[in-house]
Amino acid sequence: MTCSGVEDAGAGTRLPGHAGGGEVPPGLAHGILVTSESADLLYKCTDFYSPAHERTLAWDDATLNIRWPLPPGISPKLSAKDGRGVSFAAIEKFE
Repeated sequence: MTCSGVEDAGAGTRLPGHAGGGEVPPGLAHGILVTSESADLLYKCTDFYSPAHERTLAWDDATLNIRWPLPPGISPKLSAKDGRGVSFAAIEKFE
């Protein structure tokens, strides 16, 4: 099972009602929590992947205050890239 959230990376505004599987426009942050042992995710992108344009937010950013459905006291297993996520206050914003 996956849980998905979308944020306006320029304004820090949460977009309600996003349950995953939909299009995430450029400039929005998209996070996914997998609650099963594994999951296959497919991405449809507007252009070729460009690591130079990628930004990684901290999953537990206090400003965004995303309420991920985790049991109390449990932290997610993060990829190395996600473990280096930065705060919303410090991340480079898109115009």
